[in-house]
Amino acid sequence: MGRSGIEKFSLDQLANCGRVEAERLIGLRALPPALREFCLLRRANPDVSLAALGQRCSPPASKSAMYHRFLRLQSLVDEKIAASADDTTSTTR
Repeated sequence: MGRSGIEKFSLDQLANCGRVEAERLIGLRALPPALREFCLLRRANPDVSLAALGQRCSPPASKSAMYHRFLRLQSLVDEKIAASADDTTSTTR
């Protein structure tokens, strides 16, 4: 497998993990429409590339747009985790 194959696999796997974490921690209803669409499409198509996933959007989105949706999703997950850690820390003091 060439380097691009490894990078594709890693990015797609990260996007899938990000989707699962967002659904678990935040919930689909709380997500902005573009991120909700990303999660629903990724759930239905876990093995397709971000570029192919973007073509299934309405309207179609570029690979770059899908990657940025993933980054926004991961940022929301990180914020939720940090907020949960802060809540845990403040209750244990």
